[in-house]
Amino acid sequence: MILGFDEVYGWLNQFSHSNLSNADLLNFFQLNEPKLSYNEREDFLRELRKTAQNTPRPLQAAEIYLGISRYFFEKQDLRSAYAEILRATELFRPGTHQQGVTYWLLGMIEWELQENSHAYSHWFLARKTFQDCQFHRIQIGDVKGNLWYSERLEKINLDMAATVEEAEYWLNLFEPSKISDEANHIIGRLKEKIQQRKYPEAYEISRWLSSLGRANLDPGETGEIWVKIGVAIYQMGDFRRAIDFLKKACASFTPFNHQWAVGRWMIGLIYSRIPEEKNNSLIFMSDAIQSFEELRESADFKREIQKRDWYQFRISDMRKVLTTLY
Repeated sequence: MILGFDEVYGWLNQFSHSNLSNADLLNFFQLNEPKLSYNEREDFLRELRKTAQNTPRPLQAAEIYLGISRYFFEKQDLRSAYAEILRATELFRPGTHQQGVTYWLLGMIEWELQENSHAYSHWFLARKTFQDCQFHRIQIGDVKGNLWYSERLEKINLDMAATVEEAEYWLNLFEPSKISDEANHIIGRLKEKIQQRKYPEAYEISRWLSSLGRANLDPGETGEIWVKIGVAIYQMGDFRRAIDFLKKACASFTPFNHQWAVGRWMIGLIYSRIPEEKNNSLIFMSDAIQSFEELRESADFKREIQKRDWYQFRISDMRKVLTTLY
């Protein structure tokens, strides 16, 4: 990923002052003193938590919990980092810049915990929050603020373009999903079991969904079902089997159309997670970029401006992802 935890944490008070007191700042400074004993660190953590619990200022409490989460993240105590940041998300006001930052950091912790679905959901919320904040800066004529958000959103979009979950979001951007209500219900159960890490049950549901896909006469719906199964199996860590389902999806989609290209991008991303599959990753990702370029040209010819621009931005992100990976 391009963005690091400390970089994003540093965005928190870009447009406002810190709500931490001098005593809080001193406690955090001392907490990171390398010569401290375990008991001394626990004393500082206890003091910070006590302040967060007793302060009448919710934003001060939120910053304390977020700072403690950062401390645990640096120590790779991810479960403790997760518990602390959840407290912070409840205290920042909805739709604010600070909440957007916190959502992104929460997603980073969840990604490290291999909770991909939750991580992507929070990154999606963070991006939406930043987009709304940028729009507000445009409305009030804040040129520097608008530029600041543009630069951060460029990095956010780049990191998200490198995830299979973002590509899944792209799948039905330009036409509605063909998946039936029955299949959607099963997909919902499948996602729920994966989030609960009940993988044996998730595999059983995926087999049930697979039989539904094979019996379907609409290749578009069949392809989408294969994508859903592929993403689910990828999130359970079975990369090669996930690739098999995504290849089935591409075989169901019309060659070189939007969904076919998205499927190829997903396959390339998963291949990139397998060290010995670099060449296959490059082939599939390059195919997807080439198809997106052709789709951009088609949209331009038809004067579909928004679609053309969407492809142009995604092509730029995809090329950068390819460069970052290889």
